[in-house]
Amino acid sequence: MSPIIYPKKIKASQKEIFKHLELAKKRVHSAEILLKQKEYRDAVSRAYYAFFDAGSALLLTEGLVAKTHDGLLTLLGLHFVKKGGIESEFANFFRLAKEAREQADYEIYKVSKDTVVSLGGIAMEENIIKTDTDFRTQLSKIKEFNPDVLFMTIKDGQFVEYQQ
Repeated sequence: MSPIIYPKKIKASQKEIFKHLELAKKRVHSAEILLKQKEYRDAVSRAYYAFFDAGSALLLTEGLVAKTHDGLLTLLGLHFVKKGGIESEFANFFRLAKEAREQADYEIYKVSKDTVVSLGGIAMEENIIKTDTDFRTQLSKIKEFNPDVLFMTIKDGQFVEYQQ
């Protein structure tokens, strides 16, 4: 078991805290623009970094600075969730946002339906049989549903993912 190393406390100015909050607001604005442009991966990343900046500002109110993304989550849990300063649901959503950002930034073809839906997007799944040659039924459903992301599965044990 690794020892717990507590961060050094610093004295942060109000100005520094507000800079983090202002940056968080700008990142939310950027995420909204990217979402409207259907640039989902970049929108997820910007939204996560808004959380990160807001979390950093919160830590600074206690004189704490996280060196890593996981460190930020850990410090928020120890200093705010466990003490009742923020709801555990916030920390869980933050963790989900971190995972979604990692998928969006590093896993080129892996954004799950659950991730899209959890972030407010519209996703659908449509199955086809490998031997199918007429896709009008599936295409009509897709057109009617108008999803942000489409996941398709080929029925024979293989999985093919197409993202719109």
